Amino acid sequence: MERAAGGSEGGEVRPPGVGEELEGFRLEAVLGEGGQGIVYRCRRGGALYALKLLSLARGDWAWRELEIRLRLRRLGPLGLVAGGVWPHDTRRYVYLVMPYVRGRSLTHWTRVHNPTARRVAQVLEDLARQLVHVHGAGVVHRDLKADNVVVRGEDGRAVLVDFGVGTYLGALDITHPWALPGTPHYRSPEALRFRREHLGEHSPARVSDDLWALGV
Repeated sequence: MERAAGGSEGGEVRPPGVGEELEGFRLEAVLGEGGQGIVYRCRRGGALYALKLLSLARGDWAWRELEIRLRLRRLGPLGLVAGGVWPHDTRRYVYLVMPYVRGRSLTHWTRVHNPTARRVAQVLEDLARQLVHVHGAGVVHRDLKADNVVVRGEDGRAVLVDFGVGTYLGALDITHPWALPGTPHYRSPEALRFRREHLGEHSPARVSDDLWALGV
């Protein structure tokens, strides 16, 4: 007998397992799991999607990622198919359903294909065009790096993924003032200078931070 998603003997709401359903999406595999949540490959009506489950124990970070995806909802593979809280009665998680991007991370793709300069330029063009639309929606990714880019297997186009530490212009600060979101080796000189000159203050979101990371 299949267990109902979210059930447990002690009454604690657990993440659903592979083979279960969440809001009509059948969970087929776990794609990744970490401090920011669990990402599943799922299916509904014959179509594949990626479903990200974020614990509300993280505070406002789960809501922030939902807000970001809603701002990007019209941007193809960057957008949102569905989203909300789960389960409805206890509201323990926020779930985000996005188009499934089938491919390899840019890190893995470069090792397998040893791309030419022309192909590298195409990847950069793909990402630059996406950033135009992302920034046009007021969103800043804040962690653009090779591991957060997927190169699609069917057409070789690059797609930016994982807005888990992203924000948008005008958003309330939810990071600790000492925190500096992102990956150290990709941080812009502006971000590092602000940290040095304004220690203890929230670092503002800058479009230039994403552009610097793209160059790196």
